[in-house]
Amino acid sequence: MTRREEKVVERFAVVDEGGIEHQIVKVQEYIISEGDRIPSLGRYRLLSGGAVNRVDDNTFELVSLGDVTAKRK
Repeated sequence: MTRREEKVVERFAVVDEGGIEHQIVKVQEYIISEGDRIPSLGRYRLLSGGAVNRVDDNTFELVSLGDVTAKRK
């Protein structure tokens, strides 16, 4: 039997162009199969659950807030 598991591996703040701070988490997905725990896709999201795109190490696009650009603090 194969199943999936998720774990928050990073949490940090970003500030958008209007000076508003947002919390972002990086979630690592794992595939569990026959006792093995295999890392799969990692993704970013707002702590509240909204969609985020990573532009580079310090820049993120907050998709769920209308494509707002934010920089890591």
